[in-house]
Amino acid sequence: MARLLEDGDELSLPWDDLADGRVWQLVRGRDFFCNPREVDEAAKNAATRLGKAVQTVRSLHASVSSIWVQFADYRIEPGAPCPCGSSELRRVNDAYAICAGCEASLLTLTKQKGSGDGAVAAERTHAVDGSDGGGRLRIFLPEGARVGDERKRLAGLRRAPRDGDPQQPESSAQREEAETRKRERGETKAQLNEARDRMRQEAAKRRSRRRGQRGEAEREAQSRLKRRRRGTTLPTRPQDAGETLDRFTSVRLWLRKSQRPGQYWGCGYDRKGRFVLLEVTLKLTPAGIPSEDPGRPGRALHTVSAVRAASFSPAVDADALLARPGGMSADDVLGLGPL
Repeated sequence: MARLLEDGDELSLPWDDLADGRVWQLVRGRDFFCNPREVDEAAKNAATRLGKAVQTVRSLHASVSSIWVQFADYRIEPGAPCPCGSSELRRVNDAYAICAGCEASLLTLTKQKGSGDGAVAAERTHAVDGSDGGGRLRIFLPEGARVGDERKRLAGLRRAPRDGDPQQPESSAQREEAETRKRERGETKAQLNEARDRMRQEAAKRRSRRRGQRGEAEREAQSRLKRRRRGTTLPTRPQDAGETLDRFTSVRLWLRKSQRPGQYWGCGYDRKGRFVLLEVTLKLTPAGIPSEDPGRPGRALHTVSAVRAASFSPAVDADALLARPGGMSADDVLGLGPL
């Protein structure tokens, strides 16, 4: 497979801090933004520079791509002894062991079919789904031993110097190099945070823009609906005879002098022969044309209010009203035509 990076290119990732023997998870979008294969090659370049072995595994969980990285002092074949010659290996998990003779860390698994560039420490599935405390290694204990004691012992072995190597005090150059690495890590973290904040702001602007577009579309749709309603007449139901002038006889109507067209007043007799005063209002379309009764074509829809004249007998003269000139019959008023 063709290489993606040049020799020595480590993508400016803090490999010196990641090469402590522990399993580290690098998440795309947080720790790197490039192709995961490039991170694999960068880890190998860093291992070459540091004189170590490295194993990487690419994983995808909940649409988030990650790379699990673990460094060790050497890589050996399954069943092979440590390069120092010792065959007593303290196995930490299926992929990682510590030599009892020289205290070197060893990667003991070769590349498995379908496993990417290698196998990182066991229990990778638990580390991915977070069910094992964030990716901690599984420790194989001797009979009767306690997990806490074994974990402390292994941590001490990783920090302890090699046999015969005296513990050297940290020099000023080493402290300066450590400060430089710490500063670079801080700058890298700040850049990642800035990029993340910028992406969040852009996403918020896009959401706001989409909400504005949806609001404009809804307002435009409501405006078009209102314009259609103003220009059309809603369907009506046929009128019941008990609601119209058909329940009155000898009806005489006069046009009311008002600003609202289609209003009439008059008089007539109900079915019991009682003299009543009438107020009739035609139902008009937005264009001012009387609406047609679906049950009686050629006849206008209307409403009628009736009051018995007996309540106003001292002030109402029925004979004078019936003899009033200019009166119209119900057919003249309700027939469709100009008002």
